[in-house]
Amino acid sequence: MTIHPCHALMLCLLVALSGLAACAQDDTTGSGGVLTPEGDAGSGGLLTPNPDAAAEEVGVDAAAADTAAPTEADVVGCGECPVNASCLTDRCVCDPGYVEVDGGCAPDDPCVGLVCGEREVCDAGACVCETGFERVEEICVPEDPCNGVTCGSGEVCEIGACVCDLGYERVNGACRPSELASRSAEEVCARWTRDYPEQATVIWEAGQGECGAGTIDEVAHEDAMRRLNLYRWLVGLGPANVSWDNQAKAQEAALIMDVNNALSHSVPTNWRCYSEDGALAASRSNLALGYRTPASTVDGYMRDSNTPSLGHRRWCIFPRLADTGFGHVGRGGAMWSLSRNNASEPDFVAYPAPGPFPTDAILGVWSFSTSRTLSRDTTAVVTEVSSGREIPVEVSRLQENFGLSTVSITLQGDVSAGEGYTVRVEDGARSWEYRTELVACD
Repeated sequence: MTIHPCHALMLCLLVALSGLAACAQDDTTGSGGVLTPEGDAGSGGLLTPNPDAAAEEVGVDAAAADTAAPTEADVVGCGECPVNASCLTDRCVCDPGYVEVDGGCAPDDPCVGLVCGEREVCDAGACVCETGFERVEEICVPEDPCNGVTCGSGEVCEIGACVCDLGYERVNGACRPSELASRSAEEVCARWTRDYPEQATVIWEAGQGECGAGTIDEVAHEDAMRRLNLYRWLVGLGPANVSWDNQAKAQEAALIMDVNNALSHSVPTNWRCYSEDGALAASRSNLALGYRTPASTVDGYMRDSNTPSLGHRRWCIFPRLADTGFGHVGRGGAMWSLSRNNASEPDFVAYPAPGPFPTDAILGVWSFSTSRTLSRDTTAVVTEVSSGREIPVEVSRLQENFGLSTVSITLQGDVSAGEGYTVRVEDGARSWEYRTELVACD
């Protein structure tokens, strides 16, 4: 039996439209046309019946098949296939990468039905740790950012960065032992709770007449000296001493401030109760107005909220402060400040200082001081140790000639007890880094 050329054309078109790559143009076996590009009909090939049967199946009159060329509509019997499917002969078949699901074609996802554990996600049919986590003993734990980080002497890695270890401070790139940073929180709090409270019940005894300066109570003066030296100890400085001669002059200055209800380092000669000793002391002292006790004036000097230069604080924690003395009359106070000794100066004085520092001792803005003049380009970065969060700060270089060269560091975010903060100060080629640990001394 010979296949008519028209029948052969129809078979070729049918095969071509179904996406197969081969045509059978004749058959001499007499058994009908069989097309099996990739095996027999049972193994995925296409079985085409004899030409007459094919003509009937697609709706073409067998007698007219010799003269009518088939169209696409004649040979495709699928209708409209679903999304992600194609017509193969007379049926819709899902495209590669898709599988039949509920009458449609869905992506062949190897993760379908796979349940992963905590902090795991499915990837290509396998459960893997989420980004930022690593597998340790069959569970996913946060990745250690310090893996592979090598730090130098006196350094430890924290959140992927090398910082000075506890008990060390960094000066010009090198971490070195620090007495301040080596203190324990218990030691610091014991000193704070012992030295901060006031003991005096009487503050001063009035003198004769309006311009009698009177005398400060000895216990009240001891309270003030103890508090001053407490702040000095907290920032790593030695104690100041008492000069009773300086104290007597400071008493005269306190009187002038009280009776005139004003403050001045250059006392006019027409002010009430003017005296040369009082005017001299005013020019060489921290002055206060409105504080009840001399010890409370020390807190006011350290806070220094209304003094852009932080001059009062800088004199209180000036490394070479020698002989001082407190005067106190009514609401007026004075602390003799301009007396120097030959004490060595540390590389820097920070407030709050390296190591444990009581939160109650932090009054006003933070500050950083050094004996070498700081430039206006000095920068500071404050970072929370536990989180690596950088706290926004405003850095200002302060007016010179008030003790050490100083920058103020105004924090724009909150800090809290029980947390450590790394402070890095840079000024050109010079740099300093230290960590302060804020503690609540209840």
